[in-house]
Amino acid sequence: MFKFRSFHKRLFISHIATIIIFSLISGVSFFLYTSSVIQNNVLGTYHTLVKSTSNQLDIFVREMDNLSRNILYSRVYYDSDMYYYLQNNFELFEIPKTGYMSDYFFTNLQNSPNDKSQLYALMKERNIVNVITSLNGPEMRTNEIVLFDKNATFFGAPESNTFTKQEVQQRISNAAWMDKVIKKKGSKELLPPHYSDWSRDKDWVISLARSFSDTQSRTKEGIIEVQQNYSKLENIIKLVTADKYDAFYVFDNHNQLIFPAIQPINGEDPVNHSFSYLSDEASDKESNQKHVWNPNTHKYETLLYNYSAFTGWTTIYAVKDHLLYSQANKFRIWFLAILIIVLAATLIFAYFASRSITYPMKLLQRFIKRTDMSNLLKESANPRLESGIEEVSEIYIAFNDVRLRLNSAMNDNIESRSNEAKANWMALQAQMNPHFLYNTLSVIAVTSEEGGMDNVSNMCRKLSSMLKYVTNFTDLQTNLEREADYMIHYLELMKFRYEEHLEYTIEVPQEMMDIIVPKLVLQPLIENCINHGFRESRPPWKISIYGRVDHGSWLLTVADNGCGMDLNKLEAISKEIAEYDSMNTERDGTVESGLGLMNTLKRLKLMYKDLFYFKLENNENGGFSVTFGGSIEDLR
Repeated sequence: MFKFRSFHKRLFISHIATIIIFSLISGVSFFLYTSSVIQNNVLGTYHTLVKSTSNQLDIFVREMDNLSRNILYSRVYYDSDMYYYLQNNFELFEIPKTGYMSDYFFTNLQNSPNDKSQLYALMKERNIVNVITSLNGPEMRTNEIVLFDKNATFFGAPESNTFTKQEVQQRISNAAWMDKVIKKKGSKELLPPHYSDWSRDKDWVISLARSFSDTQSRTKEGIIEVQQNYSKLENIIKLVTADKYDAFYVFDNHNQLIFPAIQPINGEDPVNHSFSYLSDEASDKESNQKHVWNPNTHKYETLLYNYSAFTGWTTIYAVKDHLLYSQANKFRIWFLAILIIVLAATLIFAYFASRSITYPMKLLQRFIKRTDMSNLLKESANPRLESGIEEVSEIYIAFNDVRLRLNSAMNDNIESRSNEAKANWMALQAQMNPHFLYNTLSVIAVTSEEGGMDNVSNMCRKLSSMLKYVTNFTDLQTNLEREADYMIHYLELMKFRYEEHLEYTIEVPQEMMDIIVPKLVLQPLIENCINHGFRESRPPWKISIYGRVDHGSWLLTVADNGCGMDLNKLEAISKEIAEYDSMNTERDGTVESGLGLMNTLKRLKLMYKDLFYFKLENNENGGFSVTFGGSIEDLR
């Protein structure tokens, strides 16, 4: 085993080992993660492309589906010229009523001469062709639209209305798919690409067909077929998929190849064995991706597919593996090249960095070794160690700072003890001052009685009683009876000042007197009445304090006949109290002239918590009232 006694070599080897291990772990993790992200992004892009192609095909089919529905549910009307002609050439009872296309298709003249029946058939054809043409639009949204039944009743536009009766009968007899469409009872059936039966040029089309019946007897069956040029479907896929056009395939729910369609040779349908593996592999509707073996190219490829419940078509994108993983492979090459360069640079840097650390650490060691009690509290002559390494210099500065803070902490301890002694002295003095006030007020009261000044004596005694109540710091809560006695003294002192201008009433049931409330809870409410409520109103000023018990809860109301409170201010105070949280006890009120009121309500809410009730309102006859309360059982 190699032994490295040199600190420089040990530091270098340990750094290099750590860096290499960390680089490999983080590099491999980053590589795997980034490769996965790149791969998922590519797959996500391709899935979006497949979904977008499937949606466009849904729109393509839905347009044909809506057109077939609109035609069948269109109401057919005689125009004015035709109806005038019918009235003049037919008996009124002979003219069938018009209605929905599904009914009008089956109408005929009953028991009429042959010439009249032929004439009516011509006019009926004119009506139906007009409806088809108008709904198909001047831009010819579809290639051909036909309505027919097994009895060779036939109407179509724009080209098929030129076919003879015999041609129509022959084409209907060759339509082997009719029975399958009729069995679906009005549901759509998408026919795979085929030569159009209703075009003399044998256009290559794709069709949507559905059966319909009359609404009366439900016994007559007809078929509407909407044809669209297959080239339009091809153009839609080309427009969406661009250069990936050749790798897209579309199958119906019978595994019939819809795109790319292979036209029949010599009238025989081609057998698409080379594509059959695609429909088989993509038959799992619960998934949208599969890695498969291509029997034609003898290579693996990934199928991304989307099934449309509306059309029953499955859109498939078969992407070859070398295309799917091309971006990840490029990233792998660049990553390995960069990793090698970084490791080589790190090796060189770690060698010189570990070597540069040795000398500054020796300087720091010498300084710490020279420190003892004789120079511990002295400020260093060199506030910063110029070592060339910031961390070593910071350790030196921190060590000096610790020495200086130790000195400061010792001074702070001495000052703290001095302040503690001063606080104890002030607390003792605060206990002595109230007794001096009680004694002084008692002397004034006795002197006033001897001098015949009963009012002054009475005021002194009430004030002395109030001071004793206020300066009792041992109890922060009291019962409502003691609080009411205190308020009576307070109001009587106020009445000495305002005389007959101030009136008050206190009506609190005896059963409420034992309720526990915060101390001095009523005085801020009374002061609010006097300082704010009566400021802009003329006397007499009235204050009412009344309580009531209701369903296990108590309510206490303080009301005045003053000027009331501004509605905006009232709403702001109510909102702040309602949202007040016991964790925010030090939050100050933000509404001017509502500080005492809000603090009082906050104290009540802290005490009663969720059982606290309050209501602030302007009285109907003027003035303002505060109502608050809580549960009797919990706080007696």
